[in-house]
Amino acid sequence: FAHALSINASALQRLDLNGNAITDIGAQILVDMLRTNKTLVKLTLSFNRITNEGMEMFAKVLTEENSTLQW
Repeated sequence: FAHALSINASALQRLDLNGNAITDIGAQILVDMLRTNKTLVKLTLSFNRITNEGMEMFAKVLTEENSTLQW
């Protein structure tokens, strides 16, 4: 799933992953996808199990490597 989103041929612009029990391990997979995905503009992750460590990974990739996702 994350691999498919990392390919820029993906036309997906919005992804709602609310309430999926995503942990920091899942967050790392999503962060890796965000490094190359340039089509996704909205990613919703409310009500998951991502800790401050996982959120720091998102903050880093969004400020340094991905300019298309709006946050």
